[in-house]
Amino acid sequence: MNIFKWGLGGLLVAFVLLSAWRWRDSTWLAPLIGRSPPPPKAIVFDNGTVRAQPASEAASAEVIALPVPGGMRKCVKRGEVIYTDRPCPQGMKEADIDASRFNPVPGR
Repeated sequence: MNIFKWGLGGLLVAFVLLSAWRWRDSTWLAPLIGRSPPPPKAIVFDNGTVRAQPASEAASAEVIALPVPGGMRKCVKRGEVIYTDRPCPQGMKEADIDASRFNPVPGR
């Protein structure tokens, strides 16, 4: 019976140690053991490029405040909307553009 208790105790200790090692870098466990959570890993794509981590809210607000790349303009006249990279045609008014909705592609 004594061997059974030691064997069961050893298995329990091994299970606890393996579980602690397995989840040592998890976000939910870090505060419990007094560590700061690890930084998020970079996203690596199949072609080898790496995408930067998402920007903070302050940085994204800064980006939206910048002018739209490529000089895109939104021209409006009586509900008709035209997007162009040149000055608005005569009779049309330039309106504000939400820069977060456009991704201009560089010229060919």
